[in-house]
Amino acid sequence: MTRHERAFVADSPPIEATLTASPKALDPTWDVSKIATRGHVLTARIQRLSKLLFLPALALGLVSGYTVLRSAVVPSFATPPEWIAEAFTYDRNTYFDLGGGLKGPPELAWLADYAPTPESLSQADYDALTAAVVKDVSAYGLSPENWTELGGLKTPAKITSPPRLLSEFSGRLKDGVAVVDKDGGKVSVAAYVGGRWAITAIGRGRCATVIGPIAKGCEDATSQRGFNEPTLAIINSFKPAGKE
Repeated sequence: MTRHERAFVADSPPIEATLTASPKALDPTWDVSKIATRGHVLTARIQRLSKLLFLPALALGLVSGYTVLRSAVVPSFATPPEWIAEAFTYDRNTYFDLGGGLKGPPELAWLADYAPTPESLSQADYDALTAAVVKDVSAYGLSPENWTELGGLKTPAKITSPPRLLSEFSGRLKDGVAVVDKDGGKVSVAAYVGGRWAITAIGRGRCATVIGPIAKGCEDATSQRGFNEPTLAIINSFKPAGKE
């Protein structure tokens, strides 16, 4: 061993001193730390991913291309396979998730900011709430200061106007809220019931549930084909100022 080689061995640290539990602590003088950089690792991963996705992408391209060419020759073949059609189509009336299992159009996307919470009314409590409001409206109309039935509930519901429902009292929806629209001459009950949205329109001696679980004794006015105009009018009356 030459003098230079003996000096190199003497100055080099023991191999055990360079081994650690973390790869981040590799000795930068090691060749591996200079070769296996983050860039090398990411490049290798991308190359591997490209190889794995090549055949699926090719198959999708062939199927799509075949469909386009075939439809150009045979017009009746214009409809693509169902799984392809579903990937590129949507129903605008149910596109946005508004929470609590409710889906709606873009115009109601803001409602998702007030999505129902697990803490909510039971069906029995909701039935009692709507029944109380129906009795009060039948007896006293749009004068909630005279209502008596609502105050007798186990958990008295808040009474407010449409614009204040969500902007000020959204936290009370778990207990139910009686919404009195004196200008429009309408009353409704809004609540979270079983973790779902629930809205029931109230009239003298009658009621109709427009969203969510049907209140006992009320008409089923819910729709499986999106929101009708009366329902949209009720919901939009709750929209806080400035919401888009």
